[in-house]
Amino acid sequence: MQEEKTHNLYVLLKLESSDGSNSVLGISYDLFRNLMVEDLEVNAKMIREMLLKLPGVLVLEEWHAARNENSRVWKALKKVETEKRILYPGTPFLNNINEFYNTLSIVFPKCAADSEQKWVSLGSSNDNNRRAL
Repeated sequence: MQEEKTHNLYVLLKLESSDGSNSVLGISYDLFRNLMVEDLEVNAKMIREMLLKLPGVLVLEEWHAARNENSRVWKALKKVETEKRILYPGTPFLNNINEFYNTLSIVFPKCAADSEQKWVSLGSSNDNNRRAL
């Protein structure tokens, strides 16, 4: 428990020392997911709030690990306010319109939100076509 508090203080110090608009934060999906878990500890809450607002650029490597909209990582990433986002997928899309939409909603959240209904209908027709085959 003490080790976790020390680690959280270290992360908090790193986040507080960055200039949000000009910063790039390198963080693993596991650490990001763990830091975003709801926790009553004050430092953990501050870390979550900072992760949602910082950094100036969000770079996500191995994006394929977080494309599923049911994953905790994807749900946490949807809350991030950073506008500049770069994704590096480890694997291409598997002809799945839902994975493409999930990626679009992380990279361009406003665009995805504006056309959500269209994507839903595309996904439904794609599923129907697959079943017909």
